[in-house]
Amino acid sequence: MSFSGDLRDFFRWWRDEVISRPHALSGVLRKLHGSGSPGEQGLDHDGSGIQNKALMPSGQKAPDIGIATYGGSALKFQAATQRLPFDRSMEVARATVSEKTPFSLADVYILPAPDREPDPVSSFYVIKKDRIDPKLAEIAAMRPRVNQLGIVDDGQVIWLPSRVLEHLHPTFHHIRHWRNGLLAAFALVLVASGATYAHLLSSYSAAQQELITVVEAKRSEARQVRTLLDRQQKSIAAVEAARKGKAQSVPVVRVWEELTRVLPDNAWLTDIAIDGDAVTITGFAAQSAAALIATLDASGLFSAANFISPVVRIPGQSGERFEIRLRVQPA
Repeated sequence: MSFSGDLRDFFRWWRDEVISRPHALSGVLRKLHGSGSPGEQGLDHDGSGIQNKALMPSGQKAPDIGIATYGGSALKFQAATQRLPFDRSMEVARATVSEKTPFSLADVYILPAPDREPDPVSSFYVIKKDRIDPKLAEIAAMRPRVNQLGIVDDGQVIWLPSRVLEHLHPTFHHIRHWRNGLLAAFALVLVASGATYAHLLSSYSAAQQELITVVEAKRSEARQVRTLLDRQQKSIAAVEAARKGKAQSVPVVRVWEELTRVLPDNAWLTDIAIDGDAVTITGFAAQSAAALIATLDASGLFSAANFISPVVRIPGQSGERFEIRLRVQPA
């Protein structure tokens, strides 16, 4: 047997056992209206074998709870020694009737009986239609409508499952309609719940996507603002450095005036370079260039005078070429 067949049988068994077992309800109803089974309450069967009223032990008439029993002739067969799903039990019952009885399936009703504890077996009743149809017509005329039908078997009433009654006679079609109404209502609730959940999920997803878009936009704006702030900070730092450098630097004119004042007449300059507080001078001395170091250090504006390249004597002349770096004292 295929896996899908096993799964379908399990579902049908669960549905039959948990949902479609009417005898549990009948037990509750019997407890509400007196102890014992309907057969033990002095059920009154007319000549047709149909119960149409129940008498309480005190002789008072019990409320009509929509039940009836059939006490006519019926054949009982055992389909299997174990519990079977409804559809499977019906298939086995039809095969058994075709094999063991002379009846045509079109002339009889096959009524699966509920399992009995503690040793449940699958059994069913076979009743000829011409025997029970008149009784079912009488049941159809009863008010309120009958919801349960039992078969009197050896002094006990065997209540047929509601699923059997749905297909037995139009008299019991209201059971199927009632069940279908409940299933439709349950399905409607499920659909509404699913639609509500889908709507909430869609709204949540849309809101989450919108939130992600807004967050990304704000992050982009924050990065742009951060970039602008960094540029502003760099500009401020550069301006501050320039201002500070300008405040600490010595004007070029003052450096030039001081060099002109301290250098002797026999020394002249060919190049001058100022880099912050460092001044580099290049030139010629008619006599000794070494004497210029002491002269420059003696100035109040210059300090740390030293040669940055060897003194070179000019061929054919008595002068020396020099390159001196010195520092300018801040104002």
